[in-house]
Amino acid sequence: MFSFSTKAKESKTFQAIQEERREQAERSVLISCPPKINEKKFLDYLSKHGTVNNHFFYNSYGAYAVVEFSSRDSIASLKESTNIPAVEHEAAVPFKSRLLSLKWPGSQSSNQPMPKFKNQSPPSIGEITQLLTEKDSIDEQLQSLTEALQLTEENGSGLSLEYQVKRGASERAVTQSILSVIGKCVDQFGPGCVGVQNILQARCPLVRFAHQPSGFQCDLTANNR
Repeated sequence: MFSFSTKAKESKTFQAIQEERREQAERSVLISCPPKINEKKFLDYLSKHGTVNNHFFYNSYGAYAVVEFSSRDSIASLKESTNIPAVEHEAAVPFKSRLLSLKWPGSQSSNQPMPKFKNQSPPSIGEITQLLTEKDSIDEQLQSLTEALQLTEENGSGLSLEYQVKRGASERAVTQSILSVIGKCVDQFGPGCVGVQNILQARCPLVRFAHQPSGFQCDLTANNR
């Protein structure tokens, strides 16, 4: 829920707010949840990885939960136990982030209590304009805008988590796409790397380049088979 308040609060610079939010973000994950979820089991499962400081649920093309742990170590532990999904007739792009999907085993009871979902409607343009005109400096305006649009903080097995990933038609197509991007990065940003070739139609797709300082000729593939 977006908070909108003009009450006096402890004064902080916008930079201090940014640092605080950045530190909170590093201890937080975003989890895609089933339509019906047992909140207690959900929190019990996450608590195995550390203390949950805050959490809340919201709807945006599906149910999601924002979960803030007390330590970054909890994020590392959670990611360590999270799997790359296995999908039929498709291939997953193996990318790890803090956007996860909760897998709920078995059927879900229609009688189980639903968690309380937060309304994410932002304040109107008129309300924001009025708020900003009441401030004396740009720093105060930035702070007020951040407070008006921030997500509300709220305290808040057999389950498993998977990384949310993009999918491709086949493992080969995914490999070609990944190597194409890597080849461009090597060409644009790799010091001493010249003659970059994306040889993606080969039996084993690869990126070939020369490293001038060392004199090495390099072939880069997605695996070592």
